[in-house]
Order: sequence, then structure tokens, then C-alpha cells
Amino acid sequence: MNILICLAAWRIGRAGARGWMDAAIGTGVVFFAAIIVLTATLGFIGAAGKLPFAAGAAVIWVVAMLVVKPARVIFPGIPLRSFPVVIMCVLCLVSVAGIFIWDVVTPPPAGGDPFIYNLTFPATWLKADRIEYVALPYGAQAATYYPLNMELFNMWLLAGAGGDMAANLAQLPTLLLCGLGVAGIARAAGIAKPGSLIGAASAMLSPGLIQQATVPRVDVAFAAWFVTAIYFAYRWGSSRSGRHLALFGISIGLLIGTKSLGVVYAVVPGIFFLSKLRGGIARIFYDLAKVAIFAVVFGGFWHLRNWIVTGNPFFPLNVSLFGINVFPGAYEGSAMRAFHTSDTAELARIGALFVGFWLQQYLLLGAVVAGFAVLLRDRLSRGKLVCLLATPWAILALFWFVNPHNNLTNGRFIFPAVLMLGFCVAVAINDAKGIVGKAMAWLAPVAVVATSFIKDCDHLPRLLRDVGSAAVASGGELLRPASVAIALLLGAVAAAALAAIMRRKSLVAFSSGFVSLVFLASGMVAALNYHKEHKYDWHVFFPEGRAWGQLEQMTKGRSLRIASVGGERAYGLFGADMRHHVMTVNIDNHPDWQFHDYWKQALIDGNVNPEIVGERPQWHREGGDPGRWLNNLQEKRIDIVFATVLDPISRSFMEHDGVGFPIEVEWADSMSDDFRMLFANSATRVYAVRPTNEKVGD
Repeated sequence: MNILICLAAWRIGRAGARGWMDAAIGTGVVFFAAIIVLTATLGFIGAAGKLPFAAGAAVIWVVAMLVVKPARVIFPGIPLRSFPVVIMCVLCLVSVAGIFIWDVVTPPPAGGDPFIYNLTFPATWLKADRIEYVALPYGAQAATYYPLNMELFNMWLLAGAGGDMAANLAQLPTLLLCGLGVAGIARAAGIAKPGSLIGAASAMLSPGLIQQATVPRVDVAFAAWFVTAIYFAYRWGSSRSGRHLALFGISIGLLIGTKSLGVVYAVVPGIFFLSKLRGGIARIFYDLAKVAIFAVVFGGFWHLRNWIVTGNPFFPLNVSLFGINVFPGAYEGSAMRAFHTSDTAELARIGALFVGFWLQQYLLLGAVVAGFAVLLRDRLSRGKLVCLLATPWAILALFWFVNPHNNLTNGRFIFPAVLMLGFCVAVAINDAKGIVGKAMAWLAPVAVVATSFIKDCDHLPRLLRDVGSAAVASGGELLRPASVAIALLLGAVAAAALAAIMRRKSLVAFSSGFVSLVFLASGMVAALNYHKEHKYDWHVFFPEGRAWGQLEQMTKGRSLRIASVGGERAYGLFGADMRHHVMTVNIDNHPDWQFHDYWKQALIDGNVNPEIVGERPQWHREGGDPGRWLNNLQEKRIDIVFATVLDPISRSFMEHDGVGFPIEVEWADSMSDDFRMLFANSATRVYAVRPTNEKVGD
């Protein structure tokens, strides 16, 4: 499936392209855009699955081959005479290769958002064959209504592999797009190749981006769509090309469709685009309408869906303007301030963790040098760069003052600013005269390498160490069984590198390329087998993870329907081969209601005051009853109830016992005829549920 979409995207991306970098960035955007539209279309009509996705990919490829006429693209050489460029390119290639192998072999980590919704939602959609709202009744229900473009891409990967072997790879292509986007902006702004490559690589190799590229989250992709939107807006300003206008609209759609914060951050490329509008009213209206249509088709449809279902595109947020309640919602923005801080020292902590001390100092130095260098330019060329140099500071201002989640945990939201600081470095290297420009170039690899050995910023060295040691069967216990897969994947990387180096000798290049493909296919098969046998070995270090592993062993060969109670990390229950159906079950007489249904009823009952309601209203728990809960479980043919303790925030407003289990555990213990305990530890309870057709005592 991916090969077909890649071929189609490369053909479409080259159509009307102006140079290889323009074609490459366009290809990356089209690749993701095609998958988003395909999976969304099939998912909303109830046809989500591997075969429909494969058929859709084939149709896209055929249409691209028959309709699109690509431009010829010539790949220029890399300026190898510049030693800093060589070092940075080698660092990028080694990083990407290491991340690729790590992502293929290791299962998604259990902490954070991936097990709450980044993977839980797409897995649920696949089991249901359709896209539907997935409730999160034990946590913050806002995620149910998030824009979910990358979750669509995760669904595509889960369907293709029949599991999550490829899930960690989701953001690796977007990491490459981050680098290409920054380099593309720099080249379009007249920056020479050395400065463009060094600036892009220095930002792309920041520890936060490297670490996030190894997990199935969305923040690297979010940053990529931001820089591609800036790139295509800038290119369109001079080319007036319909291709650049369309790709700008698509990038904006991907941006606002990836994260709720995208609507806020889209203001920056949006203003940049508006400043480039020319012509009469009709021309301006046409350009704006075209961008708006592309933005809705490729991401804005999530907000449109919420608008249709709830009457509020930004639900559950209550939106008021000048004292007028424009879009009624469950709570005010102030309710989301649990993760907001006004302590400016937090910015320093965010920079230290996500960028690293030395690289942070280098990027800031680049911004200062670039600012002084641009001041020495003539007015025309200075004006073209000022807006671009201001973008990182605009993003940081939005992150700090507008974004409600600006604490250390969410420091990854600054990635677009980090990338645009890479552009500032490119300008500094290019425009600074004499020794200053050369010093900036040489400082880049020094800053990147020095930062990578700082504690908590050393993700890449540790990753490369673990991959290398496992390849010779001397790694830790978790990776040792994957040594064959890792060795084969390393062989594939080495053969591909040889093919690239010897590309002018056709026989050697072809042979090396063929060997690389054989090693790659063999390594992927070995990695898939490793995942099926050892996935839950990675989760035995905490009680809930041990319970997942126990459930996996108890249910081998069976596909069950499992109700998740208490904890939010329901993805651990689907099984290594995604054979189980996992869901939450309401505890009242509304078995199929979602959060917005409870909110609508609360509105009717006069039980909604957004100014005092917190971020986790409990309307769905008010009518809870053990008998109704059991009926709902049996109506949904639940086989297993998997209960875990509530997180500390949920315990503050949700009824629970002394250990932290929600009220459902007390109910299950009191109905021993209907619930049989299968497993228990300090944080979990696993029950078998008596089906309705089984008599008590059987």
C-alpha cells in the first residue's frame, strides 16, 4: 500500500515542481494528504480495513499514472567541500537509519497519549470498520473531539501490518519533511546550499524531535505541516503557481487536522499568505476560497464533523466573542489551565529538555547573528527576510500566551519555533561575513554532538548503542531476541548506502539495491515475529503492563470483547495481533451515549455552567447503577472487564475505593454470580463476565 501511494505521490509531487527540493517537499505533503483523504473517506462510510485501503491506494496510483504529467527533476550534488555540511549530513543519515531500525523493532511505549488515543482510536476504528467517536469516560474527554489526521495515518499503518510493528515509524517521514521544509524555505529565500543544509539539520537533530520521532505521537508531523505551509506560502508569493497555492492549502489542512492547537498556529502562515495576496477582489476571493476548500478537505473536516454533531466546531470548548456565546460548549478555556504556567523559568526548562543547552544556545546565537546580518542588507531583501526571522518568536508567543498547555510536559509544542530557528541559523551562516559565518557553520556539529551527550538529551546515542549491541546479540534482554531482525535491517541500510555511493556504476548499484530490498523484507518479517512473541515483555515493569501480558497469555488464539474500566491506556488490551475488541461501557441507562449527548441533556436540564464546570464534567456518571452497568455489558457481549486504578487527577472528582479503583470494581465484587475474577494485582482487576444466555451456577 505504501509503495503505491509513494509512487503516486512522487508523480504528483513532481507535477509543476520547480527544482528537486520543491518536488520532494510536495511529494511528502501529497503522500500524507492522499492517505488522510483515503482513510477518512473509507472510514466515514464504514469500509475501513486493509483490503479497502489497498484497493484505494491502487486507484490513486492508476489515476496518477494516467492523468498526471510530472516534471523532470535533477538531483544536484551536496557541497561536499564544506566539511561542516558533510558532518551534518552524516549525522542526519545515521540518525534516520538508527531511528528507522529502532522504530521497526520496538513496540510503542505505554506511557502518554499513544495508549490513550493516538493508537487506541485507530485500533477501535479498524475493529468497527468505521470512524466513530471513541469515549474516554475516565479522563479528559476532549481528546474524543480532537482533529485526528495522524490517527488516520496510524490506522493505515496498523491495517497494513496487522499490528503495531510500523506504528513507531509514523513520524519518521515527517522528521525528514521538517528538515526539507526548513532547507526549502532557506533556498527559496536565497540562502546558499551550505547554510540551508546546516541550518535545517541543526534544528532537525534537536533532542525533542529525535525522541518524538520514535513514538506514535503527532508533534513532529505538526511541526512539519507548519514549515511546509510557510514554504509554500513563500513560494507562491513569487511564483503565483496554482500548485504552490494548492499545496499551501493542503498544508494548512494537515496542520489544523493534526492538533487542536493547529488553528492557533495556522495564524502565522495564514498572515504570511494574506500578505502575499495580489489582484482585484475577485482574484483575492478565488485564492482564499481555493485555500479554504483544500484546508477543509485535508483536515478541517474534523471541526466540521464536530459542528454538525454538537453545534460547535471546537467542542467541548465554550467559545465566546465580545461577550457573545458563539459556540456553546461544556467548559471555558480557563478549565484547561491545569497545565498552564506563568513561570517564565519554565521556558528555560522546556528549552533544556527539548532542545538541549548547547544546541539551544547555538540556535539563539544564530537568530541574533541573522538579525544583525539582515539589518545590513538593502531594504528590499531585508523586508523579504524579516517576516521569516520573526516566525519563531511569533510561535513562542502563541505557545506561551494563547496555548492553555504551556508547561514542561507539553514543551513539544515549540517544535515549529525550533525549526524556524534553524532557518535563522541558515541566514546567519549565509549573510554573516568572513570568520563569523564560518564559525557559525563549524559550531553546528559541535552543538549537536555536545547536546546529544547531556543527560535527558542523549536519546540518539542511547538508541544507536542499543541497536548496535543488539545486532551482535550482546544487548539487553528485551532486544536480544530481536538481534536477527536488527542485523538484517542494518544490512539493508548498509547495502542501500553502498548503492547510493556507487550509483554511477549501474551493476554494483543495482546489485546493492537488490540485496538491500531482500535484507529489508527479511528484517521486517523477523521484526513482525518478534513483535508477536515479545511485545508485552516491554510492559512488565509496571502492574498494569504485567496484567496486559497475563491477559495476552490467557486469551491466546481467541478474539474477545473487553471493557476497559478506570485507566485510560486501553490500547494495551487489543493484543499483539489486534484480535480483541476493546471499548468502554456506560454505567447508566444510556448505553450508546457519548459525552456530547450527556452535555445536551444537561443543557436541557439546566445543569450546565461552563464558567464553573471543570475540564472533566461527570454527567455520564451521575445516573450510575450496578444493574444497568451489567445489562450494558451483557448487551454489548462483553467477555472480560479489565479494571485499573484511576489516575490522580481523576480520583479528585470520580468515586473510587481506598486503592483508587472506580466504583465498578466494588460493583463487580458484589455480584460474584456475574463476575469471576481471573487476575489481580496492586493496580488491576480482571473479571470474566457471565453472558446473558448462561444461567447462574453453570
